[in-house]
Amino acid sequence: MQLAIDKCSHCNACVEACDKKANWECRHCDDPECVRACPKKAFRELMPDVWAVMPERCDGCELCALSCPYNAIYVDGYARKCDLCGGSPKCVQRCPCGLRLEETPEEIEETKRILGWEKAAGQYPTNAYFPNCQEARLASTVMQVFRELAKDNDAEIEETLDGYCEEAGIVLEAEQHSSLLRLLESELHGFSVLDALLADDSLEEITVSGIGEPIRVYKRGAGWLEADAAFNSPQKVTELINRMARPLGRRVTLQKPRLNASLPNGSRLHAAIPPVAETPCMTIRKFTKEPLSPAELVGNRTVSAEAMAFLSMAMQCDLNVIVAGSTGSGKTTTLNALSTFIPADERIIIVEETPEMAVPHEHCVRLTVNQELGLSMGELVNDTLRMRPDRVIVGEVRTSDEAKALVNTMLAGQGKGSLATFHALDSREAVNRLRALGISEHDLSALDLVVVQKRWDSYGNGERREYRRVTEISELDNAVPRKLFEYDAASDSLKRVGEGRVMKRMERTFRMDAKKLRAELAKRAGGYDR
Repeated sequence: MQLAIDKCSHCNACVEACDKKANWECRHCDDPECVRACPKKAFRELMPDVWAVMPERCDGCELCALSCPYNAIYVDGYARKCDLCGGSPKCVQRCPCGLRLEETPEEIEETKRILGWEKAAGQYPTNAYFPNCQEARLASTVMQVFRELAKDNDAEIEETLDGYCEEAGIVLEAEQHSSLLRLLESELHGFSVLDALLADDSLEEITVSGIGEPIRVYKRGAGWLEADAAFNSPQKVTELINRMARPLGRRVTLQKPRLNASLPNGSRLHAAIPPVAETPCMTIRKFTKEPLSPAELVGNRTVSAEAMAFLSMAMQCDLNVIVAGSTGSGKTTTLNALSTFIPADERIIIVEETPEMAVPHEHCVRLTVNQELGLSMGELVNDTLRMRPDRVIVGEVRTSDEAKALVNTMLAGQGKGSLATFHALDSREAVNRLRALGISEHDLSALDLVVVQKRWDSYGNGERREYRRVTEISELDNAVPRKLFEYDAASDSLKRVGEGRVMKRMERTFRMDAKKLRAELAKRAGGYDR
């Protein structure tokens, strides 16, 4: 630590406040010559690199003063030197000109090395505690002691901190103790500076793009923002990736430099290290603890009340449905909401690479892709043929094997229909992509509905606003999409533009003629408009 001031009035208030009449040239050396020169061992370390002279041991020999290259020790019967008053200098308290105690550049760099992360210029708060160098050294030592003692729980972290401070004669203020304890718990058992961001329900994405770059977050309604912290150590990022994936028994290595995993809070992690990426990086996709309900999707204008009423009845028919859209458009959120229309007594099999679906049904089995064991999504989807499901839900079909497996379940008449998400910008592109993945024209007839959702930015009145909307609902007629609902930008709503064979299926399922079916749809739509 060092004393610093921007502009001094030379009022001498600071000099008069100093009980020790110390010379301020003291540099608080890492290996102080004065301490080594003292034959009486009269120096005591108050904090790392800050030493005080004990008058009861000093005999005034002046060897310490003579050894100091900065002439920083004053001798008046016994030696006196600036000891920063143990971290609370009286000169700082008395100075009217802004004298302050600050860390040296060397101490700032040391703190960065100890933590593996640092404060950044971003504005979004991580709510992390940024310790000074002395606190970082203390935290590092306590963590080492904690690990050597093979302790485990958070209560033992506090015991270790208090025990070490008592043994070393370190007195912490209550707020400082609380902050250091929170830092230790986060570094030992949590995910370091990411903890508060992971707990922030307003965030959808958390990304670490590179070393020295601010952590970036995607905040609902505000877009991408830079956080006030950055990782400065590739080893630190790699360590956190492996800590996050540890519950699954997985880790990134030079042989396996990328992974997809689910965190304990349900978030999805994608991570990569060299040689796949230039530096270790990660993307965390967060999901709301309580999935959005159909009513909430209508309320935030993701889908119109009329379209949701149509989908509610469609989901109770024996239909195969794909929710297609761009990345981050909300496909899984919409599919989660639609799953609530599935009767509660039905048996559901969910196949996903990383768990994202949150269906409310009790009779539900989850199958998760395991790359280490060589279990692909296509194989797991094929396994559902032997599991007597009422519905099969497949999270994100991407490859040819996965598409063929999904269509096989549809063609096999799996229970009462299969559901999946898929990347495509409209229903026509979805059909063309399925063809490109090896699905024949004849087999495409197994697919009944394509729900398309998009995400885009709109600019107006000097503001940028993000939209996420269902833009199309189409049925397939001989593998040709026919639009039933289409998004109207002028009214910002999804409007009916046609009718087709799905309506006939609804009439048969609900035993209603066309007039009664339209009345039921209007009744359901009215329930969302209230």
